Amino acid sequence: MSKQARATGPRALAAYVPDLVRTAFGRRGFVEAGILTGWPEIAGAAIARWSAPQRLSFPRKGGDGATLHVTVAGGYATELQHLAPVVIERVNRFFGYRAVARLALTQGAVAAPADAAPPGGAPGPPPAIENIEDEALRAALARLAQAVSAAGDGR
Repeated sequence: MSKQARATGPRALAAYVPDLVRTAFGRRGFVEAGILTGWPEIAGAAIARWSAPQRLSFPRKGGDGATLHVTVAGGYATELQHLAPVVIERVNRFFGYRAVARLALTQGAVAAPADAAPPGGAPGPPPAIENIEDEALRAALARLAQAVSAAGDGR
């Protein structure tokens, strides 16, 4: 089949996606969309839980050394500031060259990844307090279990 015959026939929608995505991400400075989609693998699952890359800013004179702008949830900005050399190294390893020279951090809301566990993890089995003989201790542990459960629910 000739190349011209293939171009005039019907094409799957998926064939158009790379060009569309490249254009959309390119406007935000991402020449490689994989940094957005693969952020948990690049930065690590723990860091990706409370951070998200926003855009790349390249120097006006060209060359290497872009600034990666990252939104960080609340109090994790200080931690990410300390981990910046590690994150920069991981991002550069992803690109295969020294693409990013520094991180610019902005505190803000970060959407939790779809596969993220709820805060505090899954609730464990209820404590076996019925075997405790001391009535006051058993009542205190029951109140503690109820308070911990309520705090995990966000109440």
